[in-house]
Amino acid sequence: MERYTESIHENQIITKSPSLKRVAYHPLKNTRLDHISIVQTPPDDGLPHLDLYSATPCLDLEATVSATGIPAMTLRTWERLYGIPAAWRTSNNYSLYSQRDVAALRWIRKQLTRQISVRQAMVELTQHEPGYAAQKGVHTRLQRALFLPGRELHVLLDPLLRAIAQFDEAGANHLLQEAFDTHPAQRVCQHLLQPVLLKVVEMCHSGVFPKATEVFAAKITRLQVVHLIEAGFSPKAALQHLNDLPRQAEEAYNALRQQQRRHAFHVPELPRIRLLLLEAIQQNDEHHIQNILDEAFFYYSVEEICLHLLHPLLAQQTCLVPFSTILRFAAQHVQPRLLHLLHASTEHRQGPAIFIGRTIYKDDELETLMLALCWQRQRFNVYYPEHIQEGSRLIQTIESVQPEIVYLSASSRTRLRELTATIRDIGKLPPPHPLICFGGRAFQTSPHLARSIKGIFLGVNPLLATEQLQELIKRLTATTTGPL
Repeated sequence: MERYTESIHENQIITKSPSLKRVAYHPLKNTRLDHISIVQTPPDDGLPHLDLYSATPCLDLEATVSATGIPAMTLRTWERLYGIPAAWRTSNNYSLYSQRDVAALRWIRKQLTRQISVRQAMVELTQHEPGYAAQKGVHTRLQRALFLPGRELHVLLDPLLRAIAQFDEAGANHLLQEAFDTHPAQRVCQHLLQPVLLKVVEMCHSGVFPKATEVFAAKITRLQVVHLIEAGFSPKAALQHLNDLPRQAEEAYNALRQQQRRHAFHVPELPRIRLLLLEAIQQNDEHHIQNILDEAFFYYSVEEICLHLLHPLLAQQTCLVPFSTILRFAAQHVQPRLLHLLHASTEHRQGPAIFIGRTIYKDDELETLMLALCWQRQRFNVYYPEHIQEGSRLIQTIESVQPEIVYLSASSRTRLRELTATIRDIGKLPPPHPLICFGGRAFQTSPHLARSIKGIFLGVNPLLATEQLQELIKRLTATTTGPL
C-alpha cells in the first residue's frame, strides 16, 4: 500500500460515502463525482484494454458500485471466489478500487449480457489481460476452469433428482455448484432447477416421493442464493427469484393436470365453449350459461378464460347476439365471478403500485377487471378501486394513492377523448407523477391512434398487456432489484 500513498494523496479518494472524512473532489475540476466521468471509454473491439486506465486505488466501495452498477455484495463474492476485483485496504480497512478495476468490472458486466457464466467471463478476462489477473492473484480453481469444462445441464438433471430424492444435500449442492460454475445463473434456474422441481412436485403428488422431498428441494433451491448474487442479482432479488421457483413448479404441475383432465373428460376447447356460450346467451338460458361457465372455470385457468373466452367474446361482432345482450350477460354472470376471485386472492404482492382506473362503461370495466385479476395473479401490486370513479374523483384518488403506474382503458374510439383528458389531468398533479399506461380494444383496428396519446401503450388484450407490463416493471426495478 505504501507505493500508492503519494498518488492517493495527490488525486484524493473519490467517494460517495458520507462515512469517509475526506472530501470527494476531482483534483483538476474540483467537481463532485456525480458530475465527472470516472473511466475512459475503451475502443469498441470487445476487449478490456485495461492498460488504458490508472491502477491507482482511488475509488471507495460505494463509488465503485455507482460506477459499475454491480451490487456491493456481488463485488465481495467475486473477490472471494475469483480474486477479482482485489480491493486495496486503507489503514482503517476501507476498500479502495482503481479505475482499472472499474473498467474490468464493466467489461465483465457486459460479458454477462451474452448469457455466459461469471466464471467464464472471469476466464476470458484472464486470457485477455494476463498481467492484470496475475497482479490480482486470481484463484487457482478459476485457472483450472480453462481445462475442466462442466457438463451440460440436461446431463445433470437425473443426478440432481436422485440426490434430492435421497436427501443428499452435499451431493445436490455439488451438482449445482458445477452447473453455476459453467453456465449462466438464469439458464441454470430455467433448464435445471425448474425441471427438477417440477418432477419433484409430480412425484410427490403421485405418492412416489414423500411430501418432505418437496420441502427439501425448496430448501436446496434457496441455498443457491449466493450463485445468483455472484451473477449480479441483488440479495433481495436473488432470494425472491429462488423462492418463486417452487411456486412456479407447482403452478406448472397444476396446469399440466388441468390439461390432462380436459383430455380425459373430452372437455371442448375454449373457442368451442365460446360458441356454446353465445348460443346460450341468444336463447337467454341462464341455467345453461351458468353450467358452461362453471365447467370453463373448473377446467381452465383464469388467464386462459380471460384471454381465449371473455376477451374474444367482448370483441366479437355478431348478428346473432346484440352487443348490449353480451354486456348484460357479462354484468350478471362474469363480473361477480371475477370480482370474487380478485378479492379472494391471497397472493403476495410486490413491485411498484399499479392503479387501474374503473369507468362507468360496462365493457371498459370488464376489460380492466380482467387485467386487474390477471396482474394480481402475477403478483403485481394492483390497486383496483371498489367503486367506479370518473373525472375529478378519479384524479383525487390517484393523488391520494400515489401509485407508480396508472393504467387506463378505452374500448371504443369515442372514449379516446375522455382517456386523453384524464391523462392530461393526471399530468397536472404535483410530482412525483405516475407512469401512464393505457390500452383497450379501441386500438385494435386503429393502432396508430396510440401514438397520439401521451403514455405507454400496453396492447389490446390481457396477454399482451401483461407481457408489456412485466417488461416495463423489469426496466423500472432493474437498478435496485434485478440482475445485471
